[in-house]
Amino acid sequence: MHLPIVLRVSTEPPLVSFSVMKTSTTYPRIREAGKFAVNVLSHHQDTVSSQFARKGSDKWAGIHWSETQAGNPVIEETLMWLDCDIWAEHDAGDHLIILGKVNEMSPPGWHIHEPLLYFKGKYRYLRAEE
Repeated sequence: MHLPIVLRVSTEPPLVSFSVMKTSTTYPRIREAGKFAVNVLSHHQDTVSSQFARKGSDKWAGIHWSETQAGNPVIEETLMWLDCDIWAEHDAGDHLIILGKVNEMSPPGWHIHEPLLYFKGKYRYLRAEE
């Protein structure tokens, strides 16, 4: 199990989406709060990604983070983050599709680091051509 992929859905209003298994033990807490943050990890944060993907562990152990204005956690050294409220939730078989309205975002750090990618069971690195 790895972290969900977040996709832009709409520009006006600004909406993003992700899907989560109905058996998730984390999502019910997000639903109850009604808000979440999306952290776009840097290429060197593969251990952070792996830690959050493990079941039954303290996902936040040893993770350095701060809060958005709305109180959502932002992991240090991410490329960027989005602070969202849950906009809608849709049934999709054994998953739920969650739409989030973006209320705040950091400036992107694409010029500083490359994004962390997970593809075909491995972490990959996207390198810009010189």
